[in-house]
Amino acid sequence: MINIIPQEHPLYKYRILFNGYNPINEISARSVFLPSQVNIFDEKKVYYDDYYGRFFTGNYLNKVTMVYGGALKDYNHGAKISLQKVDSLRVPYRQIPVYKANNLKEVINAVEQMKLYSPDYTFLYRGQGRIYTLEREVNERIMLFGCDESLKEPSFLPSFLRQNLDHQKVVSAWHNVCSLLFEELSEIHKDELADYRHFEKFHLLALGLAQHYGLPSVGLDLTDDIRVALWFAIYKATYSNQDHVKAKLVKNDEAEPTIFVFRCSPNSIFRYLDIIKGIGAHRPQNQRAYFNYCGWGLAKNQLALDLVCAFRVNASFAKELPDEFVDHLFPEQKDDEVLRAFIRIKNIYKGTELGKMLEGIYL
Repeated sequence: MINIIPQEHPLYKYRILFNGYNPINEISARSVFLPSQVNIFDEKKVYYDDYYGRFFTGNYLNKVTMVYGGALKDYNHGAKISLQKVDSLRVPYRQIPVYKANNLKEVINAVEQMKLYSPDYTFLYRGQGRIYTLEREVNERIMLFGCDESLKEPSFLPSFLRQNLDHQKVVSAWHNVCSLLFEELSEIHKDELADYRHFEKFHLLALGLAQHYGLPSVGLDLTDDIRVALWFAIYKATYSNQDHVKAKLVKNDEAEPTIFVFRCSPNSIFRYLDIIKGIGAHRPQNQRAYFNYCGWGLAKNQLALDLVCAFRVNASFAKELPDEFVDHLFPEQKDDEVLRAFIRIKNIYKGTELGKMLEGIYL
């Protein structure tokens, strides 16, 4: 949403420390400069969009409208795609096409072209059973995009925001839980875990493991395996701390299964296989998972800025997945020592505030 603060406010003066975007008044090539200046916005105030950390001064907004662009062409992702376009999404400065895919090979071929077009980036997938959208006031949509209720702005908010938890509290909790986890595993993995806490990768791993084992997280999980993204798109999973994950194939008339394609900077993600070094975290390993540390501070929906296109799929794609793929994606306790350690820690702290947060761990 759009927030208003004085120009001397620390969030504005030191915005980069709060995951804000440092340049101000960045507009689209398709923004519209007004024929005459209006007097709608307070020229002594700063307006910022806390979904993306973008800042605009009041005097600038009195001169320009549709700062994220009005009517735009589809984003040039670098691939020649002849598939039917079935939807459009809007993020700042770009319009995202959604194509109807007929098989996984079509998606893979398109993304391979994108990789050649943008070789310095990492392309990753995320599968969802539906497209979640941000809620904005009508005047915000008009100011930013020049659109009314018909606008579809995709939401990729991390779970700690959806549960209304404090960022610092969540980060601190998972640092401590990860330390306890390492103590649980140290006898078997002494060499792998030696001095782990003294490196930045400890911070990333603590947050990433929380995401993958069901704890409220400050980021989102992505994958480089199109089959994993497809499974999450076309299966509706039921998660429980009592029984193993169960899943049902979606019905085509009840959902809009979608595979999202993200072009990520290597600095914003990490791959579990590059960090866990065989400590037995088989769930993220089997899901070929990446963790994107986004959605905190002044940019709650930051991941949407990496979105380049999406593909609509359907239940018929299930034939392209291995049998019993759910068991591969979610190994049972006996096959995942990190899951077993998490459950032991949860039982130790049962009844405490930390124990309540750990109740989200699912089997």
